[in-house]
Amino acid sequence: MGTLIGTGINMILDPIMILGLDMGVTGAAIATVLGNIVGSIFYIRFLRTKGKMYSMSLRNVSFRKDIVLKVISLGLPLSCVTILMSVSSALANNLMIDYGAVAVAGQSIAGKIGMVISMVVMGICIGMQPAISYNFSANNRERLIEILKKTTVLAIVTGAILSIVCLIFRDRLLLAFFNNDEVLSIGRVCLLATIIEGPVFALYQMCASYLQATGKAVWAVIASVLNKGLLYIPILYLLSVTLDMYGIIFAMLVTTILSAVLTWAFSRIDFKKVLAK
Repeated sequence: MGTLIGTGINMILDPIMILGLDMGVTGAAIATVLGNIVGSIFYIRFLRTKGKMYSMSLRNVSFRKDIVLKVISLGLPLSCVTILMSVSSALANNLMIDYGAVAVAGQSIAGKIGMVISMVVMGICIGMQPAISYNFSANNRERLIEILKKTTVLAIVTGAILSIVCLIFRDRLLLAFFNNDEVLSIGRVCLLATIIEGPVFALYQMCASYLQATGKAVWAVIASVLNKGLLYIPILYLLSVTLDMYGIIFAMLVTTILSAVLTWAFSRIDFKKVLAK
């Protein structure tokens, strides 16, 4: 509810401030901040009135090592992903600008459409983490296996279905953002790379979520860094030199495939240890 409230207010204020008040980027920034403020107020009010298990009193703040490390282990992978996504996106745009603003626009639009697929898949995998953590801690192996199997199938199937839908309606989706023949031509190629990535990203995200939910902070951070930086950046530059613009477009697909394979291997090794206990 807090997320929906903040996002909803942002969406309502965006056109009002950007177009209605002619504030441009400044209006978009203000709308985002106001949405976050209202969402935060909702969370604070909830914790003070209905969140009986939680306390906002400074007397209950703890810096015990075991608590702090657990919090960091859950938050650090997501922090790494967020930072590296910004850096990687900036590098990709800088390389793509050599092929003109039209190429950047096509890649950007396809990325926004592909983000719908990745966010839905991430929602499924991240939403499953508490169930994995609980059953892992309780050593309930049968239930843990059931959760992992069903969630993996759901994430991959959902990613595949959304990819097929985007493939079928690719022109309509692209034209909704930009009515330009050149952008449409480049956008089709960019969207194809994004669509193929959908089911593969589901496997990667599922494995990364498993590592994070079971407290394997080091492995989870490695998985995050692999996909958004350690593999992507060298692959991006290598393919941009060998395949020019198309190398930049398909760099993330290649990275996601390699990341999925490596993260699956990490998860498989760890899961065998869990079953052996």
